[in-house]
Amino acid sequence: MPAIIFAALFIPLALGAIFKHEKQTERWLVKTVCDCDTNTLECKVAVHSSIEFQDSLRRPPISAETARCKEERTLYGFNAYLLGVKEETDGDYHLVIRSPYSKATMIAEIPNAAGPEAKDSPFASRFIAARAQIDSLIGEPQARMHWLPKPAHLHLEGIGFFDEKHMIPQEGAAPNARELHPVMKIEVLK
Repeated sequence: MPAIIFAALFIPLALGAIFKHEKQTERWLVKTVCDCDTNTLECKVAVHSSIEFQDSLRRPPISAETARCKEERTLYGFNAYLLGVKEETDGDYHLVIRSPYSKATMIAEIPNAAGPEAKDSPFASRFIAARAQIDSLIGEPQARMHWLPKPAHLHLEGIGFFDEKHMIPQEGAAPNARELHPVMKIEVLK
């Protein structure tokens, strides 16, 4: 009987630790801008874009080991409505955003600057500032998605990123799995 109780308690904890480790290794250096290609980024001035444009980009072949591809070297800026936010198991703030012009949606994520590689990112201070904007808007996000009763109008700037397609589709994900990851700046609009 004690072995069954031990297994019932230990297995979920072990699986959670494995899941968390896997989550942090899925192109984690690219997601936190700590990869060796950081010096090739064009991120001094954001290129004006839209969720519709990001959603329309052709998805290149992506796997967990894929280095930064050419479509992931640009800082984009656009306005969007924040629909929901949660804190992922890897510490990222996971935002579901929608276009102000259509029903197009995508995911935007802000790394935890105190996280494993993110603390070494040359953009860690930008992650901290962007997260502070979310905290001041809704409070610190929790593990469960918080859907805003009234969407917040934001201006976001972040690097375009193609995520791996998830086995369980993420609500609000772009059809091509395009994200802003990492988000470098958030401004709350009136």
